[in-house]
Amino acid sequence: MPELSLYLADEDEKEFVSFVLNQGAWLIADTEYDSPRVERIYALERFSDSRRSSAHFFIQADSFDKLPAEFRPIHKKGKTLYYLSSRSGGPFISFFSTGTFVEERRLFVGTGSLSYYPSFWDPRNRIFEKTPSSLKDFYKLFVKHLKKKCLKIKPYPRFDQCYWLGKRAEELFKGGAQLVGVPQGFRLTG
Repeated sequence: MPELSLYLADEDEKEFVSFVLNQGAWLIADTEYDSPRVERIYALERFSDSRRSSAHFFIQADSFDKLPAEFRPIHKKGKTLYYLSSRSGGPFISFFSTGTFVEERRLFVGTGSLSYYPSFWDPRNRIFEKTPSSLKDFYKLFVKHLKKKCLKIKPYPRFDQCYWLGKRAEELFKGGAQLVGVPQGFRLTG
């Protein structure tokens, strides 16, 4: 599964989401719904409102919106709630970001990612379909944008995994914020 690992502060998230929306794409919050109906996010203000209850969003655009979203009904406290299925219908690009938060009077920048599955479930024909090239093209465009705006870091030199640190996240880190999951002694080089 292609995936870009991220550290984005709230301002970095908003900049990225603005870029996504300006490309003609939209977002869908990965949250509970009262009915099995997608609520598309076309505006940054709506993203900010949805961000209070969800750190995970699905990105879609007309060029790769192949199938209706599939919802899973979950019964909770005598009520039926609906959750979007990430691999059934769509397909989707997954955007996850926890932004910044304070815990025990310390500022943290949480991890995130941008990814997609190489296939998605077509419930009508009951088969897995390959992810369309148009989705891959959008993903590549988003990755290129993020890499241009972010600093590449490797907090674990013995491992190949790298992360992309947003500009505001970098400023916060330099000011004493902790990157979630990164060892305390880690320093930016260069």
